[in-house]
Amino acid sequence: MHFECPVCKKLISIQSVKLGTGKTQCTNCNKTVSIPTSKLSSGAVLADFIMREEVGQGGMGIVYRSDQISFARPAAVKILSEKHSTKFSSIADFLREARQAALLNHPNIVQAYAVGNVGDIYYFAMEYVDGETTKERLDSDGVIPIEEAICVIREVASALDYTWEVFQMVHCDIKPDNIMINSLGETKLMDLGLAVHADYSFDPDNDEVLGTVQYISPEQLTGKPLDIRSDIYSLGATFYHYITGKIPFDGETKREMGAKRLKNDPVPPHKVNRNIPIEVSDIVMKMLKRQPIERYQNGEELIEDLKPYKVRKRIYSNRNVSERSTTLPKITSTTTSIVPLSDTGKLIGKITSKNNMLITMALLGGLIVTVLIIVLIFLVLK
Repeated sequence: MHFECPVCKKLISIQSVKLGTGKTQCTNCNKTVSIPTSKLSSGAVLADFIMREEVGQGGMGIVYRSDQISFARPAAVKILSEKHSTKFSSIADFLREARQAALLNHPNIVQAYAVGNVGDIYYFAMEYVDGETTKERLDSDGVIPIEEAICVIREVASALDYTWEVFQMVHCDIKPDNIMINSLGETKLMDLGLAVHADYSFDPDNDEVLGTVQYISPEQLTGKPLDIRSDIYSLGATFYHYITGKIPFDGETKREMGAKRLKNDPVPPHKVNRNIPIEVSDIVMKMLKRQPIERYQNGEELIEDLKPYKVRKRIYSNRNVSERSTTLPKITSTTTSIVPLSDTGKLIGKITSKNNMLITMALLGGLIVTVLIIVLIFLVLK
């Protein structure tokens, strides 16, 4: 295997049997350095990636920050956990997620880079998002400002519209944990581990319910066919959580939360948080209709209803930019506000009127100067 010399940053080649057995000499700088304890240790090379540090854990694996050698760019490498790497079904699901992600090319979806295995280590490499999940933002702030929530929801709706229109794919696990905001203020949808195609069907009595119960649609609970309207429901539950700080249906058990979802409508967001405009509350409630036919039928319809709100400035992640991204612009402070498009038109009208006045004054001034020059020339010649 190879690992990076901590002194000169060149790669050192060693025999795998030497892992964690002590030290070796770098052939480039001649310094004596410690050998990594495993193939996933910081500095160890796994396929095309130099491993750096663990950054998160999920149900099936662990995610590491890394550097891709061939393209000299940061990457996130998801490693299938040891307990799953011996199960054929888990390996198949892991590879399926990677292949589905590789099909997608959208600015608001985390981009897939590579998938494979080194021995018994199965990995899936993807775009590294330097930022935070919206779940982390909720944990720290309680709610997400309406301006930012609208910006995020619009961009996720665009991503969902793309995956459905192009690939007939349903994400099935839209929730704050799977939506990130990077250090440049861009929204990134991730984790396609549960994504299915339109022809997928399952028996809720025999199969495990897809998704996270706090956010899933009624049809995910009952086993009815899924389409983009199911993801729109989950996005509505996420939107609700963003602006109220609460999930639409709470309960002591998953079964209780699921039963409420099938029989009741949630309390409208503007009644939970009085600062929410009733128009925005109505949009959320339409997304959360129990019957798919009553919801937005696609992402484009939802985006259209959110258009009356114009976000003046992008929202940036609260998290500090990492050391790897020191070349990125540093964000000191941002102020964001929602402006109805009608008010924007009035503002443009005022600016245009003011500009016309300035142009008129400039023309008059130029005419006066021209007349004076002609008079002076006439006097001199006389």
